[in-house]
Amino acid sequence: MSVSGTAPLVEKWSNDFSAVDQQYGPAWMLELRETAAAQFGAAGLPNRKTEAWKYTSVRMLEKLDPSVISPADRSRADVAFSEPLCTASAGQVDISDGFLPENLPDTATGVTLLPLAEGIEAYEEKLQRLLTSVELKGAERTFTALNTAFLDQGLVIHVGENVKAGSLLIRWAFSGQAVAQLNNFRMILLLEPGAELEIVEQFESAEESASALNVVTQVDLAEQAVQQMIDQQNLPAIIVNPSTPIGPRDIKPTPTGRMVLDAACGRKPAYVDTGLNLAHVDDVARGHLLAFEQGQFGERYILGGEDMTLQQIFEVISQLSGHSAPKIKLPHNLVLPIAYLSEAWAWLIRGAEPRATVDGVRMSKKLMYFSSDRARRELGYTTRPAHEALADAVDWFFEHNYCAK
Repeated sequence: MSVSGTAPLVEKWSNDFSAVDQQYGPAWMLELRETAAAQFGAAGLPNRKTEAWKYTSVRMLEKLDPSVISPADRSRADVAFSEPLCTASAGQVDISDGFLPENLPDTATGVTLLPLAEGIEAYEEKLQRLLTSVELKGAERTFTALNTAFLDQGLVIHVGENVKAGSLLIRWAFSGQAVAQLNNFRMILLLEPGAELEIVEQFESAEESASALNVVTQVDLAEQAVQQMIDQQNLPAIIVNPSTPIGPRDIKPTPTGRMVLDAACGRKPAYVDTGLNLAHVDDVARGHLLAFEQGQFGERYILGGEDMTLQQIFEVISQLSGHSAPKIKLPHNLVLPIAYLSEAWAWLIRGAEPRATVDGVRMSKKLMYFSSDRARRELGYTTRPAHEALADAVDWFFEHNYCAK
C-alpha cells in the first residue's frame, strides 16, 4: 500500500495491513479492504484542522502505539462484566476484548444475531450494498477506512419486516494487555421495512493499555428496498425526504419539537455551532400530496424550507417567547459526554426523553442545510418563512400549557 501520510502510526498500520492475511471473505470484500487501506494511507491521521476532529486529539493513540494483528494472533483475556444497566427485551450480547461469545444468546422473535462471517453468507447482497456504500475518502473518514481495511470480525444484527423488537443491550469490556491491540470490531444493523430496534451500549472500565476502535454502521433498509424495487422491478414509487419539520400539533413532542419547547421555556442555557433546514410541517404535508399527484416515478424530492443557524433559531424563539436566548456556545466534544449522561439518565428513570442525544451531537458537527429546488421546480412546492413555522410551534405549545410565558 502506498502511504502519503508521514505519521509513524500511518506507516505502522499500513505495514500491518500488508502483513495480515486478508484472504477471508468474498471477492468484493477483499477489494473493499484493499480500497479502504489505500484511502487510509492517502489520508493519514486527522488533525484539528479537520472539522470533525477539531476538538479531539489523536495523541493518545500515538502514545499507546497499538498494533493491528490478525485474529488468530490476537490475545483474549477473561473479563468480568458488572450488572446490566437495564433489562433488554431483545436480548443481551457481551463482547470482551473485541471478541463475540462462543455462543450468541437467544433473542426476541424476528431478531437474528450472527458473526460477520455467517452474516455475509446469510445476507451477502444486503451487506455488500451497505458496506460498499460507506464513504471512505478524506481525513474525516480516515478511521472508518482503517476499520474497513481490517474488517474481519463483527456482529450482524438483522430485524425482520415490521418487527418492533424493543432494545438490545451490548456490553463491552476490555482487559489490560501487555501490548495494546486495535480491535476492529463492527456492528452492522440491518432493519427491514417497518422494523424498529434500540441498541443500548454499556462499557466497562478499560485499562490504559487497552484500546478499541469500533465503527457502528447502521442502515434503515426501508428506503433502500424501495429504491431497489424502483430500479429492478419498475415499482411505481416516489421517495420524499423532509428536512426538519416544525409547527403546531407536536404532541409528544419530537426531538426537534423538544428543542423548540425547551428554548421557548427558557431551558436552553447554551448552544452548539450548527445549522438546520426548517420547514413548516403543513408545507411538508402538502409536499407529500404534490409528490403523489405530480411527482415522477423513481424520483426523490427533498421537502425543505429555510436554512438557519441554531443561534438564529434560538434568537427567533426568544423574540416569540420572551425568554432570553442562550449566549454560551459550547464545542461539540464538550457536549458529547453530556449527551451520554443524558441518555444514561433517561434509561435509568425509564421512559424519559434525553435532553441531548449522542447521535444528535454527532450530527450537529455538520450544517444540515438542504436544497428543495427540484421539488419547487417539478412539483410546485412552496414554503413559508421559517419564522412562521417557529411562531406556530411556540404558540401551540403555550396554548396547550406545555409551559408558560
